[in-house]
Amino acid sequence: MAISLPDARKLSDEVLEALRLRAVRGFQLGFTETELADILGVCRETVCRWWSAYAAGGFDALPHDRTG
Repeated sequence: MAISLPDARKLSDEVLEALRLRAVRGFQLGFTETELADILGVCRETVCRWWSAYAAGGFDALPHDRTG
């Protein structure tokens, strides 16, 4: 039975920021993109984009404005 998750675009900026930080920490702990996407309720491409930004420039490089 699948769990219905809210559309991440409808989440507040604060919640999205928390998800980004959790995604980074999850990568540091060894989780895969797919695992993190499932845990956080966002698509794998979004998690990949967040990690790529972090890897290129640290926390300051993570998106702070809505992109979708």
